[in-house]
Amino acid sequence: MTRVLAFVVAVQALSGQIQGHFNGPGGRVYTVTNATLDIVSGIPVFKASVLNPEKTGLDSLYLDISSVLACGTDSKVFAFTAAVGNIKPGENQVSDTVVSARDQIAAECHLKSIEASFRSGKFVSAAIMAQREEDSLTASQRTTRAAAAQKAKQEEERQLRQKCSEIYRATSNKKVVELTVAEDRAIKACEALGIYEP
Repeated sequence: MTRVLAFVVAVQALSGQIQGHFNGPGGRVYTVTNATLDIVSGIPVFKASVLNPEKTGLDSLYLDISSVLACGTDSKVFAFTAAVGNIKPGENQVSDTVVSARDQIAAECHLKSIEASFRSGKFVSAAIMAQREEDSLTASQRTTRAAAAQKAKQEEERQLRQKCSEIYRATSNKKVVELTVAEDRAIKACEALGIYEP
């Protein structure tokens, strides 16, 4: 005989908009919208959209959330910290389970207001920032960037050839013993690059 156990999960949705924006590090302004508190089996789950400004370098941030709940005829302040991880530039859908607040919100409560303020954040490395920027580029932007890099490389090579040509003209009629240390080093550098004229 097989026994089937069924679990019923009660979900109570408390929806409300975050009031305004909040300031993060570097004077960046973050926007949190579509904030909800879903109570799943007595545990609040904070969900929201976080708009992360371009080039902030933040990988995760912590928000202090303060909400006012109407519970029957009484009002109750419910405050907690929400962790928002792996945020990218642009809009991020976030969700954080507030396990420490288990069974603190009664079934008859509904959300009157909710506000967020910045607590702290963690920054990503320069390499990850560069990769994020590269990932955000369109095909035409990548082509333009590659062409600019190629042009810069060609200009650098042209300048090196010109310097080595000048060194050759200045030293070609000198005997080796007449060369200065700086001229000798410049000749060796140009020879190493393969651009010292014979």
